[in-house]
Amino acid sequence: MKKILILLVLFTCACSADAARLSSKSSTAVLMRNANGGEHYEEQSAWNYRGGASHAYSSAPIPGASHATDVLRRELLRAGYRIVDPKRMAAIRREKAARLALENNVEAIKNLSRKYGVGQFITGTITVHRGRINEFGLYTAGATISISAYNGAGVYLLADSCDAKEVGYTEDEAASKAIVSAATRMAQRLTGKTSLSGGEVSTSVPVVVVVDGVSSYVEVKNIANVCSRTSGVLDVYTNDYVQGRATLTVRGNFVVSELVNSLSSINGARVRSGAGRVFVRID
Repeated sequence: MKKILILLVLFTCACSADAARLSSKSSTAVLMRNANGGEHYEEQSAWNYRGGASHAYSSAPIPGASHATDVLRRELLRAGYRIVDPKRMAAIRREKAARLALENNVEAIKNLSRKYGVGQFITGTITVHRGRINEFGLYTAGATISISAYNGAGVYLLADSCDAKEVGYTEDEAASKAIVSAATRMAQRLTGKTSLSGGEVSTSVPVVVVVDGVSSYVEVKNIANVCSRTSGVLDVYTNDYVQGRATLTVRGNFVVSELVNSLSSINGARVRSGAGRVFVRID
């Protein structure tokens, strides 16, 4: 038993040490591919080197890897990491060696590094899981990102993976949100940054929402739907509804202030938060 515990401690420490080797001073190239086609949503993404990624719905599906790449680049840039500029990245992706690099071919990584002056590569796959309709009539979809990182000399640095689930009105919207969440969480794990833009910290602790002034169960369901649409929310449970008061539990990895903003959009709602709870009064 002691030997098992020692091995677990050593393994945990090794993982932490690997994560620390991703340098913020080396120019970083991100190469992602789709593990299952990745065309489960219809959204076009555009990379703006200064402003990050912007997204607009379109009738032409694009691979989820493109979306995940944009988010990873944006979040790494925000965290102070040097990112290979879009023009060089486009040239790298046209190289035959890029396909080999996505298979973690060390020689291909070294060749691309020498040719384009890349300090380190993040390569990986994204799997988009088809959405399912939940109890509120919305879609819940998931995404899984798995990455490996190498420096320019082809030395292995780290490997990691993470999952995310999101809710949307359509399967495509839920899948798109899941890709963003998974890529954002991966960037946070790579950089050690747990705060989101604006300095607000996400929570994985369930948050109780207490709503007064509710007139029907239909209204309770609508409030639950509003909560579900908040980025990072995975599930919303209705605990009870008695004499105009409803209590819900919101689970996921989300920013509480964003949940408050979502609830504030309800007509006649006054919202405040504190001590792990959000209070809503509907007049």
